[in-house]
Amino acid sequence: MPDHAQAFPTENGTPERMLRLRDVISRTGLSRPTIYRHIRLGIFPRNYQLGLRPVGWRLSEIEKWLADRAAG
Repeated sequence: MPDHAQAFPTENGTPERMLRLRDVISRTGLSRPTIYRHIRLGIFPRNYQLGLRPVGWRLSEIEKWLADRAAG
């Protein structure tokens, strides 16, 4: 796991890999403003607070969004 990826506990207690913004940009090809605009519009997975300032996205949600987009 890269230094900037973190594990985030899920409801069932298993850790979920979290991606930081630079990883989400790299995987999706979207820019930072586009990601946040899509979140506001409800068409992109929301981010989660990882600390006071850092946020991350669940890897599974990003992968599902990418798969849905490819299928759609």
